[in-house]
Amino acid sequence: MNLIWPVWLDDIWAKSPVGDEKTGETLACHTWRVLERLKDMASLRPGLPRVAGIERLWHCLFWACWLHDLGKAADGFQAVLHSREGVTWNHRHEVLSLAFLDWVRDGLSREEVDWVTAAIIFHHRDPEEINRRYPKPFSGDSSVDQLSGLCCVSKRVLEGLWRWIDACAGSWIEELGLSQFGVATLSLVPLDEAVDGFTQGFVTRLRKRLDSVRRWGYKYFLQREVKEALGSIIVRGHVASCDHLASAHTGKLHPPSAVPEHLLAQWNMAEDKLFPHQRACMGLQGSAIMVAPTGSGKTEAALLWASSQQTNGGPVPRILYTLPYQASMNAMYDRLRRSSCPGQVGLEHGRSLLALYQRFLDEELPRDQAARAAHLARDLARLHHQPVRVLSPYQLLKAFFRLSGYEGLLSDVVGAAFIFDEIHAYEPCRLAMILASMRYLRTHLDARFLVMSATLPSIVRDRLAEALGQYSFVEAS
Repeated sequence: MNLIWPVWLDDIWAKSPVGDEKTGETLACHTWRVLERLKDMASLRPGLPRVAGIERLWHCLFWACWLHDLGKAADGFQAVLHSREGVTWNHRHEVLSLAFLDWVRDGLSREEVDWVTAAIIFHHRDPEEINRRYPKPFSGDSSVDQLSGLCCVSKRVLEGLWRWIDACAGSWIEELGLSQFGVATLSLVPLDEAVDGFTQGFVTRLRKRLDSVRRWGYKYFLQREVKEALGSIIVRGHVASCDHLASAHTGKLHPPSAVPEHLLAQWNMAEDKLFPHQRACMGLQGSAIMVAPTGSGKTEAALLWASSQQTNGGPVPRILYTLPYQASMNAMYDRLRRSSCPGQVGLEHGRSLLALYQRFLDEELPRDQAARAAHLARDLARLHHQPVRVLSPYQLLKAFFRLSGYEGLLSDVVGAAFIFDEIHAYEPCRLAMILASMRYLRTHLDARFLVMSATLPSIVRDRLAEALGQYSFVEAS
């Protein structure tokens, strides 16, 4: 099937022009990029529906990504994008995007509609902010409801949006290869009914959807049981991450390219020359604890372990190497990008921007280019773009305090292989938080861990055993 492109919507933008450009990024082009990143994520984690507890997760995410920015087609929003003279539009486009769900006649169950609705409405703002922005009016008069200001999409544009979904969805699904993940087209109401009925009862229908998603939020976002809330975290994390990655034009998401044979070749090392503990790590599946003295090749053993982990028969989607000190993180970043995973390593800690800037200066880049390169590298790490990342465990702990973007962080570490080096270096309170995060990631997100140290007190090992569950023990002889 040939790719069908909605050229009739080329004047509908999702992004304003950049720099000296005269045209912005079209809504269709941005949506395509979002869906490309969704395909990458599905390829990285094909087993994610089981983890999330949502059978047709990729189908729901596909349609949430397709519909998430349709509200940008509003006349007022387009005026903002097309004008450079300070025009404003004081509404949330994602709220208007919900109105287009009324065009769906078949293809989503009632529960799936709830997932798609939540993914659309919350892909930028938290529920509390949406509720404050669009409170339910005291009177039943729809004309005083703030939602009435959203009903401003021209008939021509409505017809174009309907044609886009109807004519293009099938070819886009096939071109992206998403049918293998259970993504399918939707059945829409007829064109005349969709367009003519869009404004009829607009406020009442949109208010009903907001009320419905508010009740849904009480069930999932405020759910104390982890398993009940996990699906909402994964759904929101994926839609937001796909949107941010597409907006940043990051390109394709890859799994780590490192496999044991590749690493040994990079190191110019034969397998029969490995130390016993290195060979043991290369043959392990699942979590492990390794005790080995400094200088015994712990790092090589850890990378061989991580690159040997399998997820649904494929490579591990992410390798995360954690260390306690910024100096050791910087050194490990240099080491990995030079000799193990060139072009695939990111760095995340509180002063990573400065560390990256210094490295680009060392490569003799001019200061302005070094600054731009450092910001780009830092931003790619924040977007979880690189498949191998060196970071502080405190970056992971952000998720458990629900700091901004935590859903994307947790979504990215599903099935990941974690290497925790120098685990003995943390003071007890922080170590307890790290161990609790390990338990959560292992229990709910299928993460695996290699914890290593030159020295491991028995009390720390006992607590590690509780966090890791079933694990292997490797000791350098």
